[in-house]
Amino acid sequence: MNGYVACDEQPRDDEEIATANLAQQELAGRMLLTRRQLMERVEKSLRPLFRGQVLQVLIGIALILLGVQCWARNTHVPHRVVNGVILHVYGVIVISQALLVCTRIRRIDYSKSVVDIRSKLDSLRSGYLRAGVIIGFVWWLMWIPVVVAFGFDAVLHPRSLIVSLVVGIVGFVASDWLYCRVLRAGNTSAESWKRKLAGKSIAAAYLALDEIENAQIR
Repeated sequence: MNGYVACDEQPRDDEEIATANLAQQELAGRMLLTRRQLMERVEKSLRPLFRGQVLQVLIGIALILLGVQCWARNTHVPHRVVNGVILHVYGVIVISQALLVCTRIRRIDYSKSVVDIRSKLDSLRSGYLRAGVIIGFVWWLMWIPVVVAFGFDAVLHPRSLIVSLVVGIVGFVASDWLYCRVLRAGNTSAESWKRKLAGKSIAAAYLALDEIENAQIR
């Protein structure tokens, strides 16, 4: 009788093990599919940002060309040469910052761990936020050489130029100060501000990564 029971239990044990293994395989398959879908969301969310940076490269090229035509045709006019060179240099900076962001997007390997991808995304966000300061806030002053390049030299009249420079410098310094203040490490809401200022694309990428971590998918 005992021998019969033992023989009967063995197949049941094997069947239970096989069923458990099949369930684990199905769970692993679902998790792999979910991870792939979420990673595709991360990648897809960054595409608008990438396209925006390509547009920024084109804007940088336009600024360089505008600067060149400003000074090349007026080498005998000092203020046009100066403003043309300023635009030329600024255009190069605009292009370099855009390429920096594009490069960091391309460096994200979605087959890596979530920790590695989050690290790459943090680096991307840091570069994007820094580019915002270098490129964005400078427009408080950069509009002056732009309008000069288009032929509006009246802005360089001492009365208008002094007022423009004062307003531009104050605006630039105030914006930069507030920006650094809300993003500084000691600020409890710094992370929230970083996500807001980094834009929808990067915020959507972080959201997808958060879902992966909450689901404990590695």
